[in-house]
Amino acid sequence: MEVSSYYNSSFLLTNYTFMESRKYFWDKYYSNLIFYIAFGSVICLAGLFSNLVCLIAIVTYPPLRKRTNILVANLVIINILLAVSVHPPAFVALLYRQYGLLPKNFCLFNVYYFFITHAFVWQECALAVNRFVAIILPLHYKLINTKSVMLWSVFAGYLISFGINAYPLGARVHSYVSSLPFGGCQYNPEGSNSFAVLHSVLGVYLPMGIMGVSYVVIFGTIVLRKMNGQPGHLVAPPFRAASQVAPPSRAASQVQQARRFRLAVMLFVSVVWFALTYLPHPILTAFFKDIYTADPRSYFYVRWVLQLGVAGNPVIYALLNRDFRAGIAAVLTCKLPRRKVSPPEIQLLAMDHRSTPS
Repeated sequence: MEVSSYYNSSFLLTNYTFMESRKYFWDKYYSNLIFYIAFGSVICLAGLFSNLVCLIAIVTYPPLRKRTNILVANLVIINILLAVSVHPPAFVALLYRQYGLLPKNFCLFNVYYFFITHAFVWQECALAVNRFVAIILPLHYKLINTKSVMLWSVFAGYLISFGINAYPLGARVHSYVSSLPFGGCQYNPEGSNSFAVLHSVLGVYLPMGIMGVSYVVIFGTIVLRKMNGQPGHLVAPPFRAASQVAPPSRAASQVQQARRFRLAVMLFVSVVWFALTYLPHPILTAFFKDIYTADPRSYFYVRWVLQLGVAGNPVIYALLNRDFRAGIAAVLTCKLPRRKVSPPEIQLLAMDHRSTPS
């Protein structure tokens, strides 16, 4: 049976191939399919709920209402879009396919999917660069720590993603084609190979490389500072009497750097989580092109991992950042108190009220 054949220029499954796929795959794995859709729907609902709670916390909880969190809030919004408008239509299409052929241009839906995904990656990249400047070049951070720069960063992420994904909309040959038996849509082997390569490099691997370099430099610099006996740049100073407190500018800088570092750790783990959940699908389909044909159940496992990526970030934020943890808890308990500042911070902030938020 030829499971990867296409129908002329429309690249739809032929009736013969469709009937064969139904006979050999749909009937055999129907129960797996239903369980996959049910469990995947639960994951998406959990992702929708957790990201909504996180977004409400960023908007309403005072300690989280900082300029940097404009970028974080945008990531949360993208996760909501993935949970609502990307994975559920894929469930519907997968279930529909066992009864008939998909619409001719259905795989153009991949343009939207990659637009959202690549926007997410470039926003993560913007946050990594933001943390790099905040921690490695703190004297220059005020140049980018403005609302206008944050908003332009958000816009730039979507603009870059649109530029990367605009080609399939006007291509004469379909850039994506339907794959069997459960593989959704994939790059068209008869389409532009250059597009497939540049699409992956510019959409995922280049921004992830920038993220990797940024965080390696950040944590490498931190290790070197500790080895040189400079922990004051990494952690907030302990509480002392007023006469023993460090000079105002230095003390306030230490508090800011500690807060910036905590946010950098949170974002770094978020990037690792994205890599662990997003990359298995493209890597497997690149190096094991027939894996879904040889073992259709592997498609379900890979897609579950991909969907978990949507639900994981709010959990990471809550576990690794005390402001997010308190903000999410406040939303869940319907208690949104004013910002409470710890005693050491009261002294430091009173001494240098001009300190900028991280």
